[in-house]
Amino acid sequence: FFFCLNMNVSSDRILFHGEEDKLYSYPQKNTRSYCRLCIVMTIIALLGVFLFIAVTPSHSKTSSQETIFVANTVEFNTKIENIHQWTNRSAQIQQWMEFFDDNSNFFSLQNTYPKDLSKIEYKVDISGPAVCNSSYTLHVEEYIDGHKDGLFAVHLKGNSSQREDAFSLPVWPASKYREKSTQRCERDEYQCSNEYTRTSKVLFSQPKEILTCKDVAAIYPRAFILNSTNLQNSVGFESQQIWYSREYSGYLNSDTKFKVSFDMKYPTVGGALDEETVPTKGSWSVRIYSLDSGQQSFFDNEVVKDVTSAWLKVNNHFGDGYCTVVY
Repeated sequence: FFFCLNMNVSSDRILFHGEEDKLYSYPQKNTRSYCRLCIVMTIIALLGVFLFIAVTPSHSKTSSQETIFVANTVEFNTKIENIHQWTNRSAQIQQWMEFFDDNSNFFSLQNTYPKDLSKIEYKVDISGPAVCNSSYTLHVEEYIDGHKDGLFAVHLKGNSSQREDAFSLPVWPASKYREKSTQRCERDEYQCSNEYTRTSKVLFSQPKEILTCKDVAAIYPRAFILNSTNLQNSVGFESQQIWYSREYSGYLNSDTKFKVSFDMKYPTVGGALDEETVPTKGSWSVRIYSLDSGQQSFFDNEVVKDVTSAWLKVNNHFGDGYCTVVY
């Protein structure tokens, strides 16, 4: 497992110029050799993240006219293994957050206030020549409770094994929707793998009717190559999922925007709104942004190391010790 490292480092900031995307695995159990393995795995994970940004402009905007930028982020993901034991949701969340707090030098649970939300998420089928002939993933989200209650979102996502390819995916929304959108290019870190995703989410105050490929292209005109044959093709809903999320957000070390999230799936809306209903699956994640809320190529080096180390400890403490990719 070899790396070719090329970094520009100042006292507390780091600019990534390389890229490393090989799979890696973590120690399976707390054995006598765990300490040595943990050190090695921590170094591997840190280097993988440090080489996150291969080619990134100083401000991730498509042109000088853009007012919305593509945020540069890294998200660390952990699958909740003992989900069947979550009969008291808030108590379990508190336990996880206290552990993360104890193992991070920058995160403070005492100074962070959570926000809850529940949503119904519909996956829209836009793939294949019989529909919109697209490789992207499209979701429509209806927020039914919490701080986004009453809002709707259309969420388009593409992914790649290479950051440069993901960043260049044409998922910008139409001009009239850009001020209502959030854009992100993210390195997703899982316990034993990683990938890059480019996401584009547009928020609406009213339901948005999406029945045909034309309706999708009206929101994301650059993402589809349509003609008179497939423009009117109907899109279908592949699935409907109900989710509850609790989010903690703020800044680490005063300069790094972050968001910690618990996302849990429930069979019914009533279950998502009930503290004692056991979810069917769930995950914990922590997302960090590059400096200037994601606009810069630089990350705070100390924050990256701190969060990576704390995340690995969360995996070891709460995970099953084996390589499992979240979803």
